[in-house]
Amino acid sequence: MSVWDSAGSALGPATCSDGETWLLLELCDRGTLQDAILAKFFLEEAGAEAAAGRRKMEAILRTCAEVADGMAYLHARDIVHGDLTGSNVLLQSSEGLPHGVTAKVADFGLSRDMLCASKIETRTCGTITHMPPELLSSDVMSKAADVYAFGVLMWEIFNGGRAWEGLNHAQVIHAVAIMHSSLEFTPETPLAYQQLSQRCMAADPELRPSFPEICRVLQSLQAFAAAP
Repeated sequence: MSVWDSAGSALGPATCSDGETWLLLELCDRGTLQDAILAKFFLEEAGAEAAAGRRKMEAILRTCAEVADGMAYLHARDIVHGDLTGSNVLLQSSEGLPHGVTAKVADFGLSRDMLCASKIETRTCGTITHMPPELLSSDVMSKAADVYAFGVLMWEIFNGGRAWEGLNHAQVIHAVAIMHSSLEFTPETPLAYQQLSQRCMAADPELRPSFPEICRVLQSLQAFAAAP
């Protein structure tokens, strides 16, 4: 048998008994994106600015773009992740970047092949706080469900906390699937960032953007943020 790396490249014959499969994965030494969110990684560190809740927008936008790029890659191959949350995005040290990390989408235990259908019914679900109305109420999984989860993740990255914190599962289901409630942004949220997240979390899956479109919007936001 052969050993394969995380990019799918053969590394040569394995020195293990038949019937075993080895995966060699990149070392993501900075923990999960969820860890970084809760540690306020995306808040400015200077004293007065931290107190005012200023954000590292360059780091926020780049991290969102990296996650969106990964999801666009999956969707282009008709694979739905099924559980996109901060806990399933890993961070790797990257000394060449100003904020020092690169985000990697991980944990494909609930992924589905959507090659033969645009949506499927499933009772094997992901994380309640990141699930869209149609999945909570009708068990309908599609690429649009991943987009909804990404919108929730954008909210968490900017706000430095967990979505729907303080609510139990039944309350989240009622708020999202019955009342079609949305996560609220704080007044200091850049309007374009807020609008993109809200589009991703649209109650109607047909109104959510695709990941290629999300990538294009994030590239524009990065260019605007970097302009003098």
